[in-house]
Amino acid sequence: MDLPSAAKKSLLVALHLFLLLLIEFPARAQENTTKATPQPKAFDIHYKVSFNGLPTGIHALASLRKFDNHYLVELNAKSWLLSYHEKSTFRWDGEKNCNLQSEKYSFDFEGFKHQSFFEIEMNSEDKLAVSKWPENEIEYEIPDNISDALAYLFKLQCDLRVGNLNPEYVIAYQKGIENYIFEYMGTEILKTSFGKIETMVLKRIYSSEKYQTTYWIAPSLDYLMVKMKHKEGRVVTATLNIKEINYLAALEE
Repeated sequence: MDLPSAAKKSLLVALHLFLLLLIEFPARAQENTTKATPQPKAFDIHYKVSFNGLPTGIHALASLRKFDNHYLVELNAKSWLLSYHEKSTFRWDGEKNCNLQSEKYSFDFEGFKHQSFFEIEMNSEDKLAVSKWPENEIEYEIPDNISDALAYLFKLQCDLRVGNLNPEYVIAYQKGIENYIFEYMGTEILKTSFGKIETMVLKRIYSSEKYQTTYWIAPSLDYLMVKMKHKEGRVVTATLNIKEINYLAALEE
């Protein structure tokens, strides 16, 4: 399977987005915003990736674990096309408006004759982030309750539960701060591996109209992302769907 360069780039971007958006915060919707959000439960999520309607053979796993007062999220994908690993460590405080504090984030990708690696350490006391990759190292200021490209999804799940349908997030990334903005598009009945379910449809807002990313989130499945479609231009489309979810024993305080 020899994909053109534009298609390879789009597949990587779509895989990255879906890996991020498969992370769920599996707890029931809260009756009002004054109640504390329950802690996450440990999970393993398996999923499948298709490109322009064709399967890619990519097998991926998202997992969540807790160690002491810290949460560890990992995303791994492997196939003959690529090797992909993301990892985030964060602290969660569900009693304060869905707040969390990212502590460390790393990204490691190899595929399509391309390699990319960087890691970020965030210091909440000094309000500084240090980002390192093989060619460089930089330091930049961060606000309180900074998120990263994985941890913010726990905020997203929490925000949807309490009725914030158009959230915005400040993210620490490789070369500085980025802003993630979402727009609520309405509801849609979607056929999934769990049957027909009602989903909330969200669109990520980009500065360029070239990119379009749409997400389908199921409130009946604890606000889990069940589908994502990413488009670049008119001909490049990647679609991703959940295949299997395994919840592990509840994490202790």
